[in-house]
Amino acid sequence: MDPVSLVFILLGALLVLFSTEWLSVDVTALLLIAALMLSGLLSPEEALAGFGDATVLTLAALFILAQILVRSGVIRALVGVLAGPGGAGRVVLPKAVGAA
Repeated sequence: MDPVSLVFILLGALLVLFSTEWLSVDVTALLLIAALMLSGLLSPEEALAGFGDATVLTLAALFILAQILVRSGVIRALVGVLAGPGGAGRVVLPKAVGAA
């Protein structure tokens, strides 16, 4: 199969999976990398080269930190403070913008 056609087929499948979220976004992205490696369009070195970049490692650390904050209840407490008594959602944006 022509490499360009294969890339467009994989891109179409990627867009469908991203938009429907039938699989989680991270699993979909890893499946795309695996498909590109198995098809021979990328060598394993090329496919995995991005994981050593500082930006990727920083984003991975932020995802881990966010999950820790969610599981520990810090996010829920912060939302409770920003929403005020009774959960009046109208005050969330002014308080959040004022804190920044």
